[in-house]
Amino acid sequence: MGIGRRLPFPASYIFALLVIAAATLLRVWMSGPLSSTPFLAFYPALVLAAALGGFGPGLLAVFISWLIVAMFFDSTPGYIGLNNPAELERLLIFLSGGLGVSLICEAQLRGRERISKQARDLEELGELTNSGPFIIRDDRDRIIHWSEGCSRLYGFTHEEALGRVSHKLLKTQFPEPLDKIHAKLRKNGRWEGELTHIRGDGKAIVVASLWILRDRSKTPAVLEIGSDITRLKEAEEALRRNEEQLRVATMAAEIGVWSWKSGTDGVSVSSNWRRLYGVETEAKVTFRTWHDAIHPEDRDRAVAELNAVKPENPEFSFEYRVLNPDGTIRWIVDRGRAQFDSSGKATEMAGINLDISKRKRAEEALLRTTQELARSNKDLESFAYVASHDLQEPLRNIAGFLQLLEQKSASQLDDKAKQYIQFAVDGSKRMHQMITDLLFYSKVSLQPIELQPINLREPLEQAMASIRKSIDDSEATILVGDLPSVRADATQMLQIFQNLLGNAIKFRSERPIEIEVSAQREKNFWKLRIKDNGIGFEMEQQNRIFQVFQRLHSRQKYAGSGIGLSICKRIIERHGGNIWVESKPDMGSTFHFTLPAD
Repeated sequence: MGIGRRLPFPASYIFALLVIAAATLLRVWMSGPLSSTPFLAFYPALVLAAALGGFGPGLLAVFISWLIVAMFFDSTPGYIGLNNPAELERLLIFLSGGLGVSLICEAQLRGRERISKQARDLEELGELTNSGPFIIRDDRDRIIHWSEGCSRLYGFTHEEALGRVSHKLLKTQFPEPLDKIHAKLRKNGRWEGELTHIRGDGKAIVVASLWILRDRSKTPAVLEIGSDITRLKEAEEALRRNEEQLRVATMAAEIGVWSWKSGTDGVSVSSNWRRLYGVETEAKVTFRTWHDAIHPEDRDRAVAELNAVKPENPEFSFEYRVLNPDGTIRWIVDRGRAQFDSSGKATEMAGINLDISKRKRAEEALLRTTQELARSNKDLESFAYVASHDLQEPLRNIAGFLQLLEQKSASQLDDKAKQYIQFAVDGSKRMHQMITDLLFYSKVSLQPIELQPINLREPLEQAMASIRKSIDDSEATILVGDLPSVRADATQMLQIFQNLLGNAIKFRSERPIEIEVSAQREKNFWKLRIKDNGIGFEMEQQNRIFQVFQRLHSRQKYAGSGIGLSICKRIIERHGGNIWVESKPDMGSTFHFTLPAD
């Protein structure tokens, strides 16, 4: 009897009712020929119901068929008993046969369903193993199955791999000797580990491999399932390198790392933290360890700083000294962040400790240098006072006595002697002027500047007024653009414009003098420009002209001590700006200088 697929519920029971109804119609239609065998028409219906529905629909078909026959088609309708043995025999045969057919069909349907499920499972397993890296080897490690997944992973076809020793084909590199791996496999029935294989294209890959020993009682075979973890291992190696680089960087930068979590009495610290605090490698680190390592003079302040960390301000940064067991004192800057729960209680803290001892020593050295420089400036001020009073007086006496000698003994001196006297007088006058200019230069450097808001047009007009005679005599034309307001020392700005305008007039060419004064904003600075059309100079000399007493021309041709631009440079730098020049011979010069904008 062929059995198909079981009909689902409730279709199987509906089908049973339909076939019984069809059998009833057939029994009515063939009432004459079937009168002696009332159950005969119902046997096919019973078999169909049980074959497609199993025991339940079959049992239903038996029960309904018996009712229909007992009520409509037996010789004594509605009654079957011991006084009608023929009918009773046929009924018992039908019932026992129906139950037997239902049981047989149920068993066959379940067997077919079990076989179908196994077939589906085997099909899925076959698809899974064939798509993934899956190898079966015999007891001599020869390949007897090579999946499509292996072909894709390793680059060898099924034909190239079959019969080959897998370890030789893939040039396997094992984490331990192969005989030890085989011993573990025989003992445990499985082995797991990481292997390095060489693909067909020569590329090395790392595989997480699982070996399973199958059918150990007979001819053994090994199932090997692999997973390519090359990228994972590369990522792990990159992470390891980064961690090593971070460790080396923290060591080189003398940075210690620490962290703490609520519920623990210890603090996790790096090896460099232990070195900074002088804590032994194996010693347990707690907050008490940190507390006791702080210099006694800084301890209370450091603890107060840490206790001041709150949820609204979770980040902290403070400095303190650490006193190592060997007596070494280190300056530490402690920076970190805390995390808090909903009640405001700290749950985690982490931070870094940076050794700033070198910086502190440098700051102390700078402070000493600054103090020494201040004392030196005091000495320079004293020297300037001496130069302005004690040195200039002898020079005036020399010049005066020489001139008196020339007047008293004019008749006794020849022209050569008179010339020598004049040279000495001129030299003393130049010396007097140089001392005066040097005194002025030192005052610019030493005297405090008084910054106040001023419009630069005001000191410019004052400078033009102070050199008005030179402007008129030279018939110079000065064009002034819009000038900004800045915070500056008005007197020193006047000195800047006097020197730059005076130089533009002094170093004029044969052309009519034209001078332009303008300004423009550049980010946080104002850049001012004073341009002339004078004699200019080679740009190789641009640094020289800002040095004290450096001249590009002789005193006979152009008067002056050569200190004016040095004064300008010092004033501009003290105001936080820069000064420079652009020039070409016979093409004039343009002086630029910057001042901070408000």
